[in-house]
Amino acid sequence: VPLELIDVGVNVRELDQAHVDALAGSIELRGLIVPLTVRPDGKRFTLIAGHHRYAACRKLALDEVQVTRREQEGSSADSAAENVVRKQLSPLEEARAVQLMLQEGYTLDGAASVLGWNRKLVTARAKILELPDSAQQLLGSGEIPVSAVSTLTLIAGVSRELCEAALAPVAEGQLDGSRLASEPGWVLGYALRNGSSKVFAAYLNTLSSHEI
Repeated sequence: VPLELIDVGVNVRELDQAHVDALAGSIELRGLIVPLTVRPDGKRFTLIAGHHRYAACRKLALDEVQVTRREQEGSSADSAAENVVRKQLSPLEEARAVQLMLQEGYTLDGAASVLGWNRKLVTARAKILELPDSAQQLLGSGEIPVSAVSTLTLIAGVSRELCEAALAPVAEGQLDGSRLASEPGWVLGYALRNGSSKVFAAYLNTLSSHEI
C-alpha cells in the first residue's frame, strides 16, 4: 500500500534512531522482509506493529510498502503487548505498555497471560508509573535498577518529597543508583545530610541514635 496512506497510532516505545538507521540500510539492500502490520481505517490504514520499520521506510522515502492486514479492530494495548513480546524494552517502556493494557480493560491476570509474565511482575511494572517523574526517568535510563522500585514506592507512599530527595544524589551523579536497592537507609541519610531538600525527615538527622 502507499506509505502515505498509513497513519501511526499510539506507540509506547521511543524510537531508537540507531535501530532505524540499521533497518533502513537493510531494507535498502534486501527490501522489507517483514511487512508492516496495519488495520484498515476507511480509505487509510493505521499502523499496529512495525514502528521502527515504518520510520526506516520513511527515511528511504519509499512510495509503497508491503503490509499484513489485520481486519479486526486493533488497539493500543495490542500494539503495546506486541512491543513487549517482540523486543526487549526498558522497565519504563514495559510499564507504559502495561498501563495501556490495564486502561483498555485487561485485568492484571489477563495482562500477565498475554505477556507471558506472572501477576507479580505485571503489578511491579504498573507501580513504576506511580513514582515521581524523576524516578521514572532514572529507571528508563537504567541509572536505577528495577529492584529499587518497591523501596521507592514505599518511600513515596510516606512522602513524595522524601523520595525526590533520595533520588537527587543519583540524578546528580553523586551516588550509584544500585544503592537505593541495597542500602536505601544510607542513601536517605546521605541525601538529607548533603542535599537541599526541606522535608520533615531531615529533622531526624539532628538527633542522636539514643534520642531516636
